[in-house]
Amino acid sequence: MLKLYKTTIIASTFAALISCTLSIVCEFFSFSHALLLQNYAVGISCSLIVVIITTVLQYLHEHKKVFNTYCNSLQRLLSVLSTVFHIGESFDDKTYNYLFEIVDTALNTFEKNNQDLLWFSRKKQKLQEAVLKCFLPLWIAFEQPRFESKKACIVALEKHPKYVPLIKAAIDILPNDHDKISIKEMYKDIL
Repeated sequence: MLKLYKTTIIASTFAALISCTLSIVCEFFSFSHALLLQNYAVGISCSLIVVIITTVLQYLHEHKKVFNTYCNSLQRLLSVLSTVFHIGESFDDKTYNYLFEIVDTALNTFEKNNQDLLWFSRKKQKLQEAVLKCFLPLWIAFEQPRFESKKACIVALEKHPKYVPLIKAAIDILPNDHDKISIKEMYKDIL
């Protein structure tokens, strides 16, 4: 949805600039239907300005919702990974199946929310890409032994050394609130 809003904002701005330019050209050059064309151009420009304003407001509202969902899924993923990284190998298959379902849900939810998030800011985009770059090796480590057993997936994820960069990248992108503090507390022994 954010991509649609972003495209609408860019296209409307471009069309409004063309329409304003056309209206200015009609003002200074006289030809047979210049006044009619100028009136149409002004009307289109005003309409597009209203479209731009409402789309920007919708984008900001939707972006806030998507970013909150993204942060919640990232925090959930980190708390699930914290559990996995501290479990050891002393559980029965039922517990590993339960952990597998939790980790699988957290990874898939985060991946979906990552796709939904879109930024205008290049700095924020780079922070999101850094999180994704750290997330993908963990997901691959979890998914590779999927056909062996669910326990193999959890053990592979637990032994994977790439979770520290994910934590640091997550701390960079999360807003300064309770979530960031709780993640720092959760991982204070390895940061």
